[in-house]
Amino acid sequence: MKITIIIGSHQQDSQSHKVGKYIQHQLNERDDVDEVGMVDLGGNPVPLWDSTYWQKESGLKETLAPFMGELSSADGYVIIAPEWGGMVPGGLKNFMLYWSEKETGHKPAMIVGVSGSINGAYPVAELRHSGYKNSKIVYTPEHLIVRNVGEVMNDMDPNGGEGIDKEIRERTAHANNCLIAYAKAFKAMRETTPDLMHDDFPYGM
Repeated sequence: MKITIIIGSHQQDSQSHKVGKYIQHQLNERDDVDEVGMVDLGGNPVPLWDSTYWQKESGLKETLAPFMGELSSADGYVIIAPEWGGMVPGGLKNFMLYWSEKETGHKPAMIVGVSGSINGAYPVAELRHSGYKNSKIVYTPEHLIVRNVGEVMNDMDPNGGEGIDKEIRERTAHANNCLIAYAKAFKAMRETTPDLMHDDFPYGM
């Protein structure tokens, strides 16, 4: 079982990265997770979407190959989206334009909203109504909102913290349980239902 964490902040060494490292540590402690990969969009490593990506000889394919390979090898995802001006960062939405069912189709993803204050819900809502049509990614019903992020998850101890910090650590463990359960079920479904992906219907309606 492999889970890949996608850190949607453009900033390097961001608070979203800190949250991602904490979730990675929690997942690595599990016996039913073999590997936890990470794609960090800090520094904006993904080129702006261009329709030439679909051309056979597109140079973008070579540029994106490491990212798409990471997505393809995963059984599920954690998508970390900080709230910037009430929105998902543009770099994350740009990255999602490249996804197709070949990489992410019929695989579960847990959404994690992040805020430096008491906000953080808008990215969750935005992702729940977009990003899945062509990628065929499936958002789990359990999501996280890490509010006042500078005050929480500042060490790797899953049993640490007090007050809100302790609560979000416990909630993270529960959300991870949900994600792994879905990843196991969906992996079996993909293996036993080959017609989930049909060449005539690669895009959602």
